[in-house]
Amino acid sequence: RPYLRLLVQSTVGVDGADGIPDEVSELLVWAKNIWMENSQANTDAGNGKVSAEELRERRKKLRAYIFAVQVVYCVTADLGVGCTTLQLYSPSIPQMTSEWRTSLTFLPGVAPKDGGQKEILPGDEIILLITQYLQYQTSCESQQPKTHNLIAAAALLEQAMDHSPYNPHLKIAAIGVYSQLHAAHRALSIYNDLGVKQIQLDSCSYLILPLLVRGGLYTSAIELSSSILRLHGSTSKDVKDYASKSFQNGYLLKAKEMVTFQREKMRPSLQLLHSKGIVMDCAALMNASDLNGGLASKEPRSNVPAVKLGEVRGLCGGEGDLAKAEKLITDSESHFNAPSIIHDAARTTSLRDFAFSDNRDMTMNYFEILYQNRRLTEKEMMSESLMRGHIHGMLVRAVMLSGVAKAPKKGKVPKCSEEMTYRYLSLVDALERLNQFSKGHDIEINDLEMELLELLCALCQAIATIVVGKD
Repeated sequence: RPYLRLLVQSTVGVDGADGIPDEVSELLVWAKNIWMENSQANTDAGNGKVSAEELRERRKKLRAYIFAVQVVYCVTADLGVGCTTLQLYSPSIPQMTSEWRTSLTFLPGVAPKDGGQKEILPGDEIILLITQYLQYQTSCESQQPKTHNLIAAAALLEQAMDHSPYNPHLKIAAIGVYSQLHAAHRALSIYNDLGVKQIQLDSCSYLILPLLVRGGLYTSAIELSSSILRLHGSTSKDVKDYASKSFQNGYLLKAKEMVTFQREKMRPSLQLLHSKGIVMDCAALMNASDLNGGLASKEPRSNVPAVKLGEVRGLCGGEGDLAKAEKLITDSESHFNAPSIIHDAARTTSLRDFAFSDNRDMTMNYFEILYQNRRLTEKEMMSESLMRGHIHGMLVRAVMLSGVAKAPKKGKVPKCSEEMTYRYLSLVDALERLNQFSKGHDIEINDLEMELLELLCALCQAIATIVVGKD
């Protein structure tokens, strides 16, 4: 791909037919001839008895077919000329679908359910190419219904996963398609089928975590984010133990490598910061039925006790708010607890002040040639997470100040105690830091979010004024 990109970039500004430089046009014609010559869609599968030599030849042709289509996709994506070039030089969707179906019978494999190994089928790449075509077509043709092509892509991926259930890239592509369809439940089911190990959570959870929040699966988002927090907590403990043993056994370089990995990769993990913010935001939105077993519970739905939204974990103006706020402060002392994001935000007034390590593995999306799924950038993850930390820090301080408020006597403002003054100043400092952070040049906030933020700040300022009796 880098060579193709370099070729396209070197010919920018050179005139040619249909706006395509002559060198690039020759490459596209060459790739088209390759996939046409190696197409096996109209080949008779025979009686099923295939020699080893013939089987190798079929696989060779299939690989050449896939390679040629990938070349067309790469050049088209770098040129940015729309769907016209794609229609001229690449096979159509029905042609590629027919090629994939032929590969199922023409290149038979042993299905895992029949006792075979967990292998992927050679034609799976064609399905990935088809879904890329459909998503790219959706992005180009604004007049066409957006969901039509996406539903077709989802149907093809479902059929491909049924034939090749152990291909992780089919599942990753399906999660991306269902994310655009806002089908969070199905995307979560596919993500669970991926079998992501605990050690992979920091690099793979970005595939599903934002969709869980957008799709309203707050309990699932909390569970996944909490797993990331536990991973970092256990890793920190293990590194300490193994580094000590390495020092004792004389392996000084190994000990240094482990400490450096923990200090530069794990502790400042961007996914860790993002998970803290999600837990803090979604805790108040947890479903009461989920807390009592959820859909897996055998207890009838009607027997689940009614719990108001935010009553269990949120700060909703009840008598238990002060105890919740005090517990949040206590839990925030550990770097691997979600409330510690309050301290992370308190030390930051600009994104430039925050050091981070982005541990997300983007290489698993290698098949995204024509169309790249929208994912959070590093700047967006930092700004969203730190903004959540500032807001929750301000709310906790407002609750703590309200907890020591005293009623006026004979119309006179009560005298401020030392503790009340400390909490008041802490809230005022939090308001000032939030105001400075939200108006920074590197923070992007739309008008609605800014109005809500200003309203929240005004409410907390009013609480401070009423409790202390001065502005």
